[in-house]
Amino acid sequence: MPTKKPAASPERPFPGAAPTVSAVPPRGLVVGRFAVCTIAGLTVVNIFDWEVNINFDFADATAHGDLWKVKAFLDGDWTARGRGYLAATSSTTIAAFTSSQVPALVTFAGYSDTTKTTKIFEGTGYINRGVISVPMAMLEQEFEIVSSGNVTAGLS
Repeated sequence: MPTKKPAASPERPFPGAAPTVSAVPPRGLVVGRFAVCTIAGLTVVNIFDWEVNINFDFADATAHGDLWKVKAFLDGDWTARGRGYLAATSSTTIAAFTSSQVPALVTFAGYSDTTKTTKIFEGTGYINRGVISVPMAMLEQEFEIVSSGNVTAGLS
């Protein structure tokens, strides 16, 4: 009777693979390990978490007698959020882009790794919210950017 070979693990070599393992993950997956983002072309140092939310608004266009609701697209926007540690030698991201009377229009770009080879998202917007957190550990900064226009680049 033939013996069955164990199935290949979908986790190998990622996530958490050693740096000596090939940087190209199996099955065409994009790895977000050591991901970075830039604001106005400047890399946000020590960032450990960033995300982008894309939102769409719809109006109800259901007519009398329709059995199912019908939606009509109105508009869309996006919001980017990032969180990271604050280095003693750098100013906060919040202070750098909101120190004038009006927040500056900035370009937010998110990459899958520190070499910035795979751009996942890019768009322009304004810093909407900033948080500096001082837990009983390392100082953290968090920022949120609201869109001012459509997405300008990213994975397709």
